Amino acid sequence: RLPASRHPRMHHDILSWQSPILGREMTLKVVGHAGARVLVFPTSMGTYREWTDRRMHEVLADHIDQGWVQLYCLDQPHNENWGNEAVHAGHRAWAHVLYYRYVREEVLPFTADRNPNPFVITTGASLGASHAMTYALKYPDTVGRILGMSGLYDITRMTGGYADDTV
Repeated sequence: RLPASRHPRMHHDILSWQSPILGREMTLKVVGHAGARVLVFPTSMGTYREWTDRRMHEVLADHIDQGWVQLYCLDQPHNENWGNEAVHAGHRAWAHVLYYRYVREEVLPFTADRNPNPFVITTGASLGASHAMTYALKYPDTVGRILGMSGLYDITRMTGGYADDTV
């Protein structure tokens, strides 16, 4: 078994709480001790473990160790929004609106309590890039920078072409 990080000083913390907005338990992984707060959205069907499983924290180790960035690796209720093809696309979109409320009203205040740095970055790859981009565009007053890697930016590909104001 490989160590979680080749950098023994690097802080890792996994936290969970019952989200009143989503009505379910949500988990979050924190990597680092200070710096710009980086909200890491997972890929489709990915979890809060994804970035560390893929060793992205090691790629960013110098920035994390120096206290320039702190990662907040988000979980997502995939089976209740875009991953639930058994329900209408409008319902999936509404479930995703609730997820963004969770990020804005629960995750951001939590991150600010742990780390007073006001600068917030959203990032992700694939569908996570779409989440990072659309969240930041929806709430531009909360995000200073967006880093989307290979994202799907037209969600109607996941809705069978269906679109409404929520989608």
